Order: sequence, then structure tokens, then C-alpha cells
Amino acid sequence: MERATKDFKGVLPALEEMAGNLGQKTKDLEAKRKEVDTLIESNDKLQNQTKSLNSQISNLKDGELKLRKLVIESLRDCRNDLVTAATDMNSSITVSFEH
Repeated sequence: MERATKDFKGVLPALEEMAGNLGQKTKDLEAKRKEVDTLIESNDKLQNQTKSLNSQISNLKDGELKLRKLVIESLRDCRNDLVTAATDMNSSITVSFEH
């Protein structure tokens, strides 16, 4: 019995040290978990911002394409009006010379 008591007293400090180490490891893991949670939250926010920016870029590209088509159509109409006006002026000049 005395030997068991001595053995137990010898093991007890080691167990206490292991318990202390386990407590510290638990605290360290909890701190790391909080850090990871913060990083995940930041990552989620950045992903949402990226999605929003990509949506805005897409909308701008669509707007640019519509505007480009409108400008081309307007320039085409102006060119056609100029050709019509020039043709009419040419006809008027020709008619004037024939009189």
C-alpha cells in the first residue's frame, strides 16, 4: 500500500502538469478558433464585396454596349441625313443650271 501511495504521489505531479498543459492547449485552440472565425467572417465580407463589384462591372459593360449602339445608330442617322441633304442640294443645283 505504501508503494502504491508513493507511486501515486510520483504520478500526481505529472498528471497535474499534463492537466495544466491541456488547459493551456485548450486556451490556445480557442484563441485560434476565434482567429479563424474572424478570418472566415472577413473572407465572407470580401466575397460579398467582390460579387457586388462584379455585378456593377457587368451593369457598366451592359450600359456601355447600349450606349455604343446608340451612338453608332445616331452617327448612322446623321450620315444618312447628310447624304440626303447633299443629294437634295445637288438636285437643286442641277435644276438651277438647267433653267
